[in-house]
Amino acid sequence: MKTLKIPLLFFILFSLLLNDQAIYAQANFEDYKISKDRIDIDSLVLDKVQEIGVYYSSNQFELGFSMTTDLYFNEYNESSLKIKEIILSYAIKLSFALDLRDSTTFYMENYYKLTPSFSEMTIQNIIPPLKEYIYNFLKSKNQVSVYVNKFAQSIDFISSTVTVYDQDDFKRLGARDLLDVIRMTPGFAEIGDWNERQFGTRGTSNSTLQDVLILINGHRISDNLTSSNGPDWISLDYIKQMEVVRGPGSAIYGGNAFSGVVNIVTKAGSGEKINEAKMTLGNGNNLTNLGGDFSNAYKFNYQYGTQINNTESIYFSATYNQSAGSEINYSDAENKIVIPDNSRTVDTTGVEYINAYGPGYNFLMNYRNRSTTITANAQSNNYYLPRSLNQNLWQTQDLDTIQALRRRIDRREFIQLQSDLLNTAKFENSSLMLKVSGDHFYKDLSIPTLSVGNVANSPLVGDEYRATVNLEFSTKSLTLGPNNLPNFLLVGAEWYVNKWGYRYYRQLDTANYVSSLIDDSSFDFTTGTIEGDRKENFAAFYIQNEMQLIPNKLVLSTNIRFNYDEVFSNFKNGLQWGKQYSPRISLIYIAKKDLVKSKFTRFKVIYNSAFLPAAFLYRSGFVPAFQTPNDGQDALNAQIIESLEGGVFLRLDKHLDYNFQAYVNFIDDNIVQNANNKYVNESNPTRINGFENEFKYRAKSSSNYQNGFNFHLFSNYSYSRTHISGDSLAVFMNVFNAKIWNDTTTRYPINILKFGGDLSYKKSETIGGSDRYSKIVKSQTKYEITFGANAQLISDSHRYSPYFLNQGSIVNNTDKEWIEVPSLLLINANIHAIVGKFNFGIQVYNLTDKEGFMTSADTRLGMKRQEGRMFYFSLGYAF
Repeated sequence: MKTLKIPLLFFILFSLLLNDQAIYAQANFEDYKISKDRIDIDSLVLDKVQEIGVYYSSNQFELGFSMTTDLYFNEYNESSLKIKEIILSYAIKLSFALDLRDSTTFYMENYYKLTPSFSEMTIQNIIPPLKEYIYNFLKSKNQVSVYVNKFAQSIDFISSTVTVYDQDDFKRLGARDLLDVIRMTPGFAEIGDWNERQFGTRGTSNSTLQDVLILINGHRISDNLTSSNGPDWISLDYIKQMEVVRGPGSAIYGGNAFSGVVNIVTKAGSGEKINEAKMTLGNGNNLTNLGGDFSNAYKFNYQYGTQINNTESIYFSATYNQSAGSEINYSDAENKIVIPDNSRTVDTTGVEYINAYGPGYNFLMNYRNRSTTITANAQSNNYYLPRSLNQNLWQTQDLDTIQALRRRIDRREFIQLQSDLLNTAKFENSSLMLKVSGDHFYKDLSIPTLSVGNVANSPLVGDEYRATVNLEFSTKSLTLGPNNLPNFLLVGAEWYVNKWGYRYYRQLDTANYVSSLIDDSSFDFTTGTIEGDRKENFAAFYIQNEMQLIPNKLVLSTNIRFNYDEVFSNFKNGLQWGKQYSPRISLIYIAKKDLVKSKFTRFKVIYNSAFLPAAFLYRSGFVPAFQTPNDGQDALNAQIIESLEGGVFLRLDKHLDYNFQAYVNFIDDNIVQNANNKYVNESNPTRINGFENEFKYRAKSSSNYQNGFNFHLFSNYSYSRTHISGDSLAVFMNVFNAKIWNDTTTRYPINILKFGGDLSYKKSETIGGSDRYSKIVKSQTKYEITFGANAQLISDSHRYSPYFLNQGSIVNNTDKEWIEVPSLLLINANIHAIVGKFNFGIQVYNLTDKEGFMTSADTRLGMKRQEGRMFYFSLGYAF
């Protein structure tokens, strides 16, 4: 009987959809189905609206637009809300089809005043360029659509705590890569790692596991070996919008979205044509040596996008980059955080290069044709390890040795096809989205224990493949209750399989290795499995529902995801909350919203649950640096998190925003490193609580900012504390029982303050007049200059180590203990200018060349040096 539940659910949904279409078929005009027996006052205009629909469908745009404008000026004010929306929808679509952009803007302004829920998804069955045009219009109104929940939502009603960035924000922040942006986001912090740069959010980064999921156009880019996402590999150039979510997202995306999600929406060829090239040069040794192997950074990007026709577009971006990193000369350093290894005494006069990369590339292609989109991405990165695993500096710094023996090579490629199978006028309120994708990952990871040559360097090499199929049905046709309240439903199913073969080369001496295939298995003629190959299946079924209990004021969102993981969630032991199924519920209330004065007050309460399976590397037992106890034989359980958060979001006027969020996380089986540097599950539950304050101010000297000044200020403060339960049987309902929780110390910073601002001046010139339907004048930028600066103050972070700093020197105390890391103040500055088709930029990272440290997941020192001062000079040209 149980096997009939899912098919039965789909049958019911399909029946409702067909029934809904039949009910509304009485009116039978292209965009909105309104039954005549439900309309009294609007009966006089229905026939005209139907005729407009016929004109639009037959591409007779001039006749249709003429009738629409006649309706607008003569019948609009006396019509009902629904008929007003229909008139405006046709006016927007027809004026855009006739290339009357000023009229399109005029009617969008009226639609926006009519209903605050207006978005590029409000008007059904529209072409991609018009979606782009509406998106940019709403962006100017600070009404951005967010896609992180798998469908377009107004940011006012998003059932997550989300910060949205775009290219203008990247420019104002002077961001070099994705990690620079994330570091300035409330609730996030960079966490040092010997192997790569990582970050955590809301206190949930206690190991080298990456528990924030990164998506590109909805496609996960994390591998199964390490669960890593590569935050500094992603090119900012091809990003149209980046949505950074704080809080678990497993109810939508599964295990990797344990503590947050970063959803990247890439540029497309729709909208304005893109044809740009940009070169960036950088230096990390204060310009003292421009000719050495480790001196300079290089980055080149070219991007091209165009609208082929009304339904078809293409976008392409290519990036090549290499960075020598920031040079740290310990001869001049105040604090010499270097310790000896078994091959050499401590080297306190050598050189270290922080965050050195290269060469690397990143290619992205995005093709759209009606409702079909193809996204393809290929990226490669070569990260140079700054020192040996035992934390001594390299004996030599020759480039050939480092490229061959002291690096982490990581290549990732994917292609994703997605298409709406219901993209017809008959089903304009519904969608059946099919997504099919394939991924390839290649890793060549050196693990050098000692600092001399190639001694004790045991690499891990191999390939990983993933195939994914996803099917999602969504509809806005269903309504709620006798008042037909708006309701959105999404039902989806996902299956993917990972297959990999990694080989670990354990070095015996400088010339001899013992090769081990990770997770050895015998050959199977039936399945084609070869020795060392590993294959695991994952599947999910999920439901999302968004109900507007009070239209545009009170929204209830509910989500549940059933997770199948071949190792950690195979249903053999029944259903466990947060593991086999992950629920989420949120309630959002907009107390007041004044579009004229740009004021609103919003309240939000969210409950989340999620689980995070242990990455394969941490449960294989082959690599000593990542083992569980008993030489990797002890098993790890999946982590489970439950989270409760609430917040208030205020727009005090068109200039000022203030947000406050408080949260509490309950984590069971938290994965940490024990005193012997082995990965284990925390025996008792963990509680992490905290809050975030955010302030934003903006001002323009003109309403449309065609000429004059534009000014921004921001600041955000994050607080996070971790506690361990004294009761191993504690559950989420005990999080507010203070008696059972004991303070504990972790790496994650307790206090983080971030602030910054920018000032720009813009001069535009008129390039065309307005049409007869509006008074808007088209213009283009003649020149613009922007000055920006931002800073981070990080305090109360800790490291777990036996090594102390004593007057700048390292002292070994034998026993490990928690030691506070010195506070870090990091200041960055940038200047950007646009003159005609040229753009110029100067960025300075760590402006004061502050000698700073960050907590790190390495097992000896527990901290690493922050980058020193880095200069970047950029030049771009728009063809």
